[in-house]
Amino acid sequence: MQRSPIGRIPATLSTCLLLFSLASPSFAQQGTGAIKGTVTDQLGSLVVGAQIVAKDSRGTERTVRTSATGVYEIRSLAPGKYDLKVSAPGFTVLEEKNVVVKPGATANLDLQLSIEALEQSVTVDNKGLSTDSDRNGDAVILSGRELEALPNDPEALSAVLQAMAGPPQGENGPQVTVNGFSNGQIPPKEAIREVRINQNPYAAENE
Repeated sequence: MQRSPIGRIPATLSTCLLLFSLASPSFAQQGTGAIKGTVTDQLGSLVVGAQIVAKDSRGTERTVRTSATGVYEIRSLAPGKYDLKVSAPGFTVLEEKNVVVKPGATANLDLQLSIEALEQSVTVDNKGLSTDSDRNGDAVILSGRELEALPNDPEALSAVLQAMAGPPQGENGPQVTVNGFSNGQIPPKEAIREVRINQNPYAAENE
């Protein structure tokens, strides 16, 4: 029994359409590329969780993060040039310009981050340093019983006070100030109400 040629036409058309629909996605995948690599630090240790941002010439961005093994991969990228920006806590931001992505190919690019330098600032507050007798934190104050225990003889009193003031700074000896006037003479003991011996706040031993 001979079949009609018309009966074979639908089967032939169906096969052609099926083959065409399978070939189309494969062709589309061959037109894209990828960027892949490993992110490490200066010592060669893997950097986990680093963020990689790829930006094309139109400004479109794709963001991925490194895996537990420090590996990243950005897939399905249109062919062209990409700028990569890599960042991770504790590291300086790394930028890679003009990474070329070719159709159907993977660009292998390992990235190395530099440890971010720690910036420390020291503020020197000179407000706590003063040669004024009322603000010197290292001042020795003699009054009452301490003052009574000092020698009555003016020369002996001067020697004791100078000894308590310590060795002279440079060529000059202790500076005597009486009622706000400097370079004065030590008054008689009975006229003294209070004695303040100020240390030099700028001397090395007092810093």
